[in-house]
Amino acid sequence: MASATVPNPESSPAGPVEGYRVTRVDSLNSVYLIYAKKNNVTYKIVSDKAKSAHCTAIKAGQNYNFDLTSLYSSTAKAPAGTRYVPTAMAGNLGSKGIDWDGKGTIITLEGDSIRDIFFAKNVVGLCLK
Repeated sequence: MASATVPNPESSPAGPVEGYRVTRVDSLNSVYLIYAKKNNVTYKIVSDKAKSAHCTAIKAGQNYNFDLTSLYSSTAKAPAGTRYVPTAMAGNLGSKGIDWDGKGTIITLEGDSIRDIFFAKNVVGLCLK
């Protein structure tokens, strides 16, 4: 009996895929949520909604080289102009997410699959710079 091989979406016939593969893009209030995978790890990337000219538009199913920073790292600093408040400090949700803008836009962790939230230094809105 012959067995079927299921293709790995993170690799190609030429070898491993470079960068992060965007699996979906969502939005919540004033932010975009970009879900991306690399090495079987899912990343939740937050980006303020903004327009940017002369850039590479981020789309699901494509690969990008994001410059990611963890928002839960002890050395993390939010991008200029962003007012995020860890909910443990704000008393809203404990360690279940962050209040991105200090106005109730809560970005949540997602069980066992997403244990950190990131921003990308080279992303503006849905544009890769």
